[in-house]
Amino acid sequence: MPLHFTYQKPAGNLRQGDLLFFSQDLKELFSKYHPYYAENSDNRYLMILTQSCDLERRDNKTPKARYVSLSVVREAKYLFMAEVSKRKKHESEKKYNICDRKKREGFGDFLRKLLNNNLNDYFYLAEDPDLGLYEPHVAYLNLSVAIRAADHYDKCLGARFGQLTEIFRAKLGWLIGNAYSRVGTQDWTPEYISEKEFSKIIDEVMDSTCFWTTSDGRRYFEDRVREMKEQQGDDFSEPDEMKIKEILSEYADTQDNMRQRFADTVSKGIVAGFGNQLSSEQVGEIQKYLATSPDVDKFLRRP
Repeated sequence: MPLHFTYQKPAGNLRQGDLLFFSQDLKELFSKYHPYYAENSDNRYLMILTQSCDLERRDNKTPKARYVSLSVVREAKYLFMAEVSKRKKHESEKKYNICDRKKREGFGDFLRKLLNNNLNDYFYLAEDPDLGLYEPHVAYLNLSVAIRAADHYDKCLGARFGQLTEIFRAKLGWLIGNAYSRVGTQDWTPEYISEKEFSKIIDEVMDSTCFWTTSDGRRYFEDRVREMKEQQGDDFSEPDEMKIKEILSEYADTQDNMRQRFADTVSKGIVAGFGNQLSSEQVGEIQKYLATSPDVDKFLRRP
C-alpha cells in the first residue's frame, strides 16, 4: 500500500519533520536532561523541527546546526479530548463526557483545520500502518527541546522511522516560523478522498470523542441519574459508557416520537385548512421538514 500523501520513506540526512522512535539511546538522553518528557507516557514519538538545510552532514562532518530541536508527538485522541473539554460547561458534561450538540460545529471546524495542518501549534500526522502509525498522532510544536547535534545526530538517525514529503516539510517550516509566505499543501479533499468521505472521518472523530446531545438531553440524563441514585441507594454505581449511551438513546427516541407526532398533527391541520390546494408530494415535504428540521426543537423543549 502506498504511504499517506504526507509521508515518504526516510532516506539520507536528518530532515525537518523526520519522525523518531524513543529509542533506548534517546530515552537515556531524555531521562538525564529532560526527565519530564521522558516520564510522560503520552509522549509516543519525536519530530525534528530544525531546518533541513542546517542538518545537512557532508562527509560525516558536523552539520551547521549546533542543536537539533525536537517536538513531542502524542496520539491525537488526547488533543481531541482536550478541545472538547473546553466546550463543556456543566458539571455533568465534564463528569460523564457529554457535550452540547450546539458546540459540535465549532469542534468540527477545529478538526478540519487540524487535519489539513492549518493550525500553528500542531502538526497532524495521519495514521499509516505501513509507517508504524496505527493511530492518528499530533506533533505539539510548542513543546520542544534541543539536544546537541554533534553528540546526538547519529542517535536521531538511528531512531528515525518516518519522513515528511518535501511540500509538507515546507508546510511545517511555515508553521514554526522558518518561512514567511504560506505554503499550500495537498488537503484531504478532493485529490485524496471526496468531501463526503472527509466529512465522515470528521464525524467519526467527533462521535468517538464524546457523547453529543441537546441541553434538554443533558437535563434528561441528569434526571435519570438522580432516579437511579434514589432507586439503588447504597448499591448505586456511576453509569459506564454503555449506560450513558443507553440513557441518551432513550431521550433521542422520545424526542423523535415527539417530533413525528408534532409533524403529523401540524400536517393534518394544514391539509384541513388548505383542502385540495396541496398535492400529496407537497404534504410529504412539509411532514419531512417538521420531522427533521432543528428549527422545530424550540417548540418541543421541556418547560
